[in-house]
Amino acid sequence: YNRALNSYRKSNRIRSRTHTAANLERIDSWLEYPFWCWKIGDTHRRRLLVRATDTTITISDGSTLEEDCRLGSGSNLDNLATQLGHWQQGGLKIRPSALSTTLFARVFLADLFIHGIGGAKYDEVTDALMADFFGIAPPEYMTLSGTLHLPLGGCHDVSQDDRSRLVSRRRRMIHNAQDFLSDGQAVELRERKTTLIAQQQADRLDNSDSSIRNRQIRYHEFRDVNRELNRHTIGARQALEGDLQEIDRQLNANSVLASREFSFCLFPETPLREFFDNSLADLN
Repeated sequence: YNRALNSYRKSNRIRSRTHTAANLERIDSWLEYPFWCWKIGDTHRRRLLVRATDTTITISDGSTLEEDCRLGSGSNLDNLATQLGHWQQGGLKIRPSALSTTLFARVFLADLFIHGIGGAKYDEVTDALMADFFGIAPPEYMTLSGTLHLPLGGCHDVSQDDRSRLVSRRRRMIHNAQDFLSDGQAVELRERKTTLIAQQQADRLDNSDSSIRNRQIRYHEFRDVNRELNRHTIGARQALEGDLQEIDRQLNANSVLASREFSFCLFPETPLREFFDNSLADLN
């Protein structure tokens, strides 16, 4: 199991030690298995630990749970199956992890296992487990992906580009308010800013002490002029902020309306069946 995971991480250049699943651990005489366990009434599942001797198999959750199965004469598989039934009747739940579930379904249950895109990638690990642990050629599986949106009325006709344009306009309105004024507005302020810009360009290559002092003075003048110019665009900026908030609201709504993550059980039956029928027809 660990060898398959390590090989997958190496071939896909994955640094995380928990992707796609964490390695199984050896803790003293206990071995972790790719299963979960809990008892009725528990609020959290725990990993399944197993300790085996010649006469006994013991399972534990690494905390309070510990159960023994003694290996007698005859078929140990029969003994284990009987004991597993007793544990289940006593409220013990043992369930496979994600990789174990897929592996079991592909080997023992499914004529053809159908994956989404993400699961199909992870099944490289399952293929390695089948070849290494079971010694069999992994059965083929299908990767199938499709998009059907919930019939919630369609998305708003906005995009992230629309938002970017408004953000850019807001930035220009703050730093170059004069560009958003009518010809007769704040004439003296606009002329003063034009003069400051011309002086700034003229002094750009002058590193004399007087030029440096002038730059410091100009910086404060720029700030004062811009502040006064911004007073003339307060109404326009407020309207723009309102437009930006509305676009954000619509984009957030679109992320829900266009989501591919809704469970199939939320869809009306008729369009869902039509979608499946059309998809199968395309496959055929």
